[in-house]
Amino acid sequence: MPTLPKSLAAVRAAVASLLWPICHFDNLYTADDIANALNIAADVDGCKDANAKVDVTLLLRAFANDAAEFVLPYAEHFCRDPDSHVLSIRRIKKPGRHEGKGRIHAVFGRFSSMEAAKRAHVVRWTILMHPQVRAGLVCFLKDASKPKVSKKKRPVIDISPDNAGENDENRPPLRSLVAIQPLQPRDEPPAVIHYTLGGRAGKMTVPSNGLLLVKKLRQNLEPLTYTDTDITKRKRDNKRFRIAVFGSVSVWVPTGSSLVASNHLSRLEEDSA
Repeated sequence: MPTLPKSLAAVRAAVASLLWPICHFDNLYTADDIANALNIAADVDGCKDANAKVDVTLLLRAFANDAAEFVLPYAEHFCRDPDSHVLSIRRIKKPGRHEGKGRIHAVFGRFSSMEAAKRAHVVRWTILMHPQVRAGLVCFLKDASKPKVSKKKRPVIDISPDNAGENDENRPPLRSLVAIQPLQPRDEPPAVIHYTLGGRAGKMTVPSNGLLLVKKLRQNLEPLTYTDTDITKRKRDNKRFRIAVFGSVSVWVPTGSSLVASNHLSRLEEDSA
């Protein structure tokens, strides 16, 4: 490699040292992630004497080489004599549809050999954080990104147009132009249901909580006109029902019976008499 300025050699050494921990071994990282990690390590934001930051252009200048892919042995370039690992740099074109598409980009990684570097894939920079903590942070950032609705109310001016210019201190208190009355709750009658249970008719008021218990349904059955014996109960349980329609109303009636209007029933009774 050509001789680099001292400052760029420091950048190159910083990249090699950044990838030295075992958690970054056998991984390829983009130049953006490497530059961001170097800026955090150098505390660029907290340094008052330095305004420059590491970016992709600076990384490409530090590793000046015309080849699309090359390696630097740690033993020869970064004073790691017993180490046989290499620093791999691969130049690629930035994919995607957004700004910067087609620009020359670079990926970095530390591997045991150049063959291992060719088999590696690009991953995001390793951050030692618990997955649940990371998920909570992502949810917080999503909620913070939502547009906030302003709850600021307009000031209420209770001055009538008729005496807006008066300055009399003894004048009576002004009345508001518009009086808003609170809505009064309407008393709605409770809902009443009609039902058939075990061949018997029933009627009850729906409770306020909306819970219909079988025990309550049995207690609200209409009384029978004859003595309810075991035989009649058995017959009623074995009786099948069908739906009879009368206008817009449909009810369950025992099989073998018919549903007729009261005026028709009166006429049939008169004819029968």
